[in-house]
Amino acid sequence: MDPITSPIALWLGEWATVAIAGKALEGIKPRFSADEWGRSLKQAIQDTQVKNDRLFTACNPGGLNGVPNFLQDFFQSGEVLRELQKPLQDAGKPSVEILCAAFEQQAHAHPNLKAYKADWLKPWMTVLVDRYFDQIKGICFQVAKAEYLQQLAQRVDDIKFVGIAVPGEEVEKQENLAKIFVMPTVQELKRGLPFYGEPTDIRELRFTVTFLEDATEAEAPTHKQDQLLQEQRAWALRDRQGARFLAQKLLGQGKQRAVLLGAPGSGKSTLLNYFALRCCPQMLAGQQVDDHLPIVVRIRDWILQPELGLLAYLRWYAETNLVVKELPTGFFEHWLERGQALILLDGLDEVPDEALRRRVVEQIETFLSQYGDNAAVITSRPAGYRWDFFDATEFPHYTLESFDDRETAHVSQQLLETIL
Repeated sequence: MDPITSPIALWLGEWATVAIAGKALEGIKPRFSADEWGRSLKQAIQDTQVKNDRLFTACNPGGLNGVPNFLQDFFQSGEVLRELQKPLQDAGKPSVEILCAAFEQQAHAHPNLKAYKADWLKPWMTVLVDRYFDQIKGICFQVAKAEYLQQLAQRVDDIKFVGIAVPGEEVEKQENLAKIFVMPTVQELKRGLPFYGEPTDIRELRFTVTFLEDATEAEAPTHKQDQLLQEQRAWALRDRQGARFLAQKLLGQGKQRAVLLGAPGSGKSTLLNYFALRCCPQMLAGQQVDDHLPIVVRIRDWILQPELGLLAYLRWYAETNLVVKELPTGFFEHWLERGQALILLDGLDEVPDEALRRRVVEQIETFLSQYGDNAAVITSRPAGYRWDFFDATEFPHYTLESFDDRETAHVSQQLLETIL
């Protein structure tokens, strides 16, 4: 008999689901409903029977003393329910050994279950536990993701404007980023010295950089200003021959990684915020939504927690700053390991010390290497960035381009019409 349609596979009726779920959820507050829990257990049973249907081949499949009624009683017994509650309480998988012992004890006292195939009990129970655990954790992660996205969207979606003119006064206005955002253009950046295109005065620049590295402590403030000016000059002279396209295409190739350089105030953080909002269905009604989990890291905030690695910082930030309820164990790892995360690392230049900046780069490289199937964007101002921070073959470099006069006029008009 096909196990998918057998009475054993379809044993859990609606009334039995309610009865078992009521006991399983008694005294705890899961993030989902009893119906969802019951469907998870039922699906686990069906998957187990498809993979291993030999356990009950010699047993009476139906009737009052058949397998379905036995399983209904089995899953409502106290020690079995305690095991089934473990993933609901973030306490790991149910114990296969405990469930097998309970099964053997109850089957021994059951008139029609004494004929079960004992050699197949542990394999059957192992599959059941794995399937059930995956089902329950999947629901927990989805529910936690919805809560996480809700809180993240509230944090990154508000944009304030100061001095917007309205009839008779200038006031501070606040609007939703998702409502007013206009996609900017990026341009591919070819490798130069140290990260920009070859300027015309390259010999002077090389001399200046070498001289600044050898400057005395007393000379440092003046030389740092000179260095910043030189970097700004080089930025203005950068190679502009690379391909230009809308910034949204940075994320159009699955696990694409990119370093995005932009002048102060060019909109790097705003762009990353919008990328995050694209993953929040509640913020983009009627628009195409990215189904990834957005991971937004302000690097300047992360380095204030030097004892925390990036994963630990993500959990700390979500539970402290986003005020998300305690996340299930392995929440971020769940999406990262499946290549379903969007990693947005903002403001590498805001790490004040270059030695520390390089350590941060190493940590980022290690993290992205461990979770290599996820898209990632790293932003920085040109000042303080060095081409050797990230391998350009793995991390293509782009510049965030300013709007031209025509685009600026169009955006300004659209913005005024939206917020006034």
